[in-house]
Parts: sequence; C-alpha cells; structure tokens
Amino acid sequence: MYRQIVELLSGSFRHGVSSLPAVQNHEFHKWFLKNEQLDGRERIDLGEIQKSKHDNGVNAFTKRINECQKTGDPIQSIHLRNNLKINVEEINISGEFGHIIGFIGIELPIKCKIENCTIYNLNIRNKTTIHIENCFIKKIDLKEKSGPTSGLAISMVNCCVGELRLNSGALSELNTRNCLIGKITCPVPTLENPFKGPVSLTGTRFSNLPLLMSDVQQYRNLRYHLSSLENTLAEGIVHSKVLRMERAEQDVVNRIISYLYQIFSDFGNSTVRPLVWLFATTLASCLLVYFADGAVQTADSGAYIGWRNSITERGEVGRITRSMLLGTQSLVNPLGIFSYRSLVVPSNNWIAGSILFQGILSPVLLFLFIFALRRRFKMK
Repeated sequence: MYRQIVELLSGSFRHGVSSLPAVQNHEFHKWFLKNEQLDGRERIDLGEIQKSKHDNGVNAFTKRINECQKTGDPIQSIHLRNNLKINVEEINISGEFGHIIGFIGIELPIKCKIENCTIYNLNIRNKTTIHIENCFIKKIDLKEKSGPTSGLAISMVNCCVGELRLNSGALSELNTRNCLIGKITCPVPTLENPFKGPVSLTGTRFSNLPLLMSDVQQYRNLRYHLSSLENTLAEGIVHSKVLRMERAEQDVVNRIISYLYQIFSDFGNSTVRPLVWLFATTLASCLLVYFADGAVQTADSGAYIGWRNSITERGEVGRITRSMLLGTQSLVNPLGIFSYRSLVVPSNNWIAGSILFQGILSPVLLFLFIFALRRRFKMK
C-alpha cells in the first residue's frame, strides 16, 4: 500500500502539498487509517552502534541507513539515543523520495533533519531541533516537557501528517509550510499551553476528509492556545477550520451566510479577497452596461461642460464613459450616500437591478476589507 501512495503523490510534491489534488484520494487516507505493522528487518539504534564502535557512531549510523535506501528495504525502527553520553550534535536521515521507516524515536538533544521519507510513527521526547521536508508521516507524538521549558523546535515543509499529538509544554517553536495535517490532539484550555514560542502555519491546510479529522473541540482547544499567544495569523487559520466544521450543525440561512463569509473574506482572514471581489464585480458591472448600452444621460447635452461632454458623444468614447460612470457608481457613491443625483442612469430594469445589487454588495465588501485589515494588524 505505501509504495502505491508514494507513486501516486511523489510527482506533485515538487509543487507543495497545497497543490496536491491527490491528497483527497481515498487510498491516501486509508493508508493513514489502516492499523498495519511495517514488515521491515532493519532496526537501527544509535546507542547500540556507539557501544560496538566506541565513538559517537554517527558515521556508522548514516552508513546503515544509506545501505537500506540503496536496496529499497523498509527500516523497522530508528532509535536516536545516547547510551554512552557521547557528544552528538547533528543527525541527518534522508534519501530518495518515499523511503519507508516504521518508527523513529528521538531521545537526544540534537539537531535532526529528515527528508524524503514515509514514516509510520515519529516519537520525540527531548530538547530537539528537527527539520522535516517532503515526508508522509502517519503519526507525530510530542511528549510532555522534561524540564522548565521543552526546547523542542519543529519545522516541516511539504509534509502530510495523518495525526499530530500535542501535549502541554511540548513545543518551544513550530513552523509548517505547505503542509497537510489530519487529526489534531490538543490539551484543553484549562491545561498548560503546548506552545512556548512562535507558531507559523504558512500555507498549511487541515484535512477535510471526515475520517482524517478530529472533533471540532480539538481545533477549538488549538485556537484558544494560539489566541493566548496573540498569534493572529495562526489563530485565523484554525478559526477558519472551526467555522467550517460548525457549519454542518447550523440551519440553512446561517449555513449560506457562512459559505458567503468564507468565499468573500475567508472568515475575516484575507484582506486581499474582498478587494479582488470588489474589483471583479465592478468590472463585470461596467462590461454589462457597455455591451447592453444600458446607460443614458440625465440632462440635455448643453448642461454638460468640460470632460462631461464625453457622456453625450454617440461613438465608442461616449459609450465607454457612460458605462464606467454607471458601473463604478456603486463603488464611489454606494447607496447614494454622498449624493442622490447621478450623471447617468440605467436604461432598463435589468440594468437597474444589477446596479442595485452591486450597490448593496460593494459596501459589504468594503466592510469585510476593513474588518480583515483591523484583525490582521490588531487595530482597536
């Protein structure tokens, strides 16, 4: 099964997990959910290698991993522990895309880099700085802190994680970029915050597959802890996930409002999206008026002076001018707030209806932009 998953998704990883259509594939989430044991022969233990080599064992450790990668044999388990208390600063576990590892246990306060692997279980229980890139990980289990501060820092790039288990005080830093995360287990708000430092979820998505999602309370717990750190960006991503999950329990009207709120501003997280919609609807209105020739002047030709004379022209210049004036009228003067007089008016009921709709939508989009801007920069 795992080789099929690797073959299915390996080509798309070059563009980041956010662009992966295959992450919604049923075979993919079945692999995460299936409770199977990896049939691998190799068990690589840094502590045991140190005993036999009488040095830090890093070179022999790396050689064993490379040998398995060349043959394509899955590795049953990798244990990073220091039985002889010998100084070990950095360990790299990397190879060709999709190399299979059943279990990785990290018990050393070291720097560790893992690349291009499919991992069934990643267990971390010490002050480690770990970078993970281009990996499928069935489960990440972060143990509780072992001292006043955990010192555990994790960064992940282009990774798919089936389950992420957070414990109180477990992380000093978490950075994910272009990742897909399934289930989350997070301490309740009454317990200690699992984060002690910065959290970044750039380009990270939470799975929408029902079998790869936690209950909504786990995401609420995560949002609460991020909010207590005043981490607006990461909190907004999780808040968006919570609102999408709560939608299923709402009535039809609130569900429609929720969909519109998501489409127009990503639940207040995007400052760009309302402006894009505002520009798009204004442009569509101008084009509609232009092709229907649906704008007429409100006064005799002699009443216009200066640039306004172009309104009365019968050629393309006049048609374009009238279309732009009527199409942008709802933007520059929404609902006639600043003036009830207009240089041009709709020529029929259909055009009038579309202008009225735009006149209602434009202030809403402007409000969503201001709200998102205020939220983004924490303006009160």
